[in-house]
Amino acid sequence: MTTLKKRIEALERPELERCGKCKFWLIFETSPPTEHPDDRQGMCRRYPPVLDLNEAREWDETSYSYLDYRYWNYPVTEGAGYCGEFKKATK
Repeated sequence: MTTLKKRIEALERPELERCGKCKFWLIFETSPPTEHPDDRQGMCRRYPPVLDLNEAREWDETSYSYLDYRYWNYPVTEGAGYCGEFKKATK
């Protein structure tokens, strides 16, 4: 679905359950505030972070570098995304 279609759908259905209105979603502070809220990016913190193997390609197998917090990430989503486990934010 294109960004424009997502934005139109979100505007037509303000009650739509989406990441941008979920209590588990944390918006990136680096995301430009001038962007439409549904286009901004953030992290879904519904579940614990997962090991990002793309970041950890250069591991020395004898070290404990996988414990480094930089290799553990939450899924990145746009505000218009959804997963089916929405819980309304109490802002």
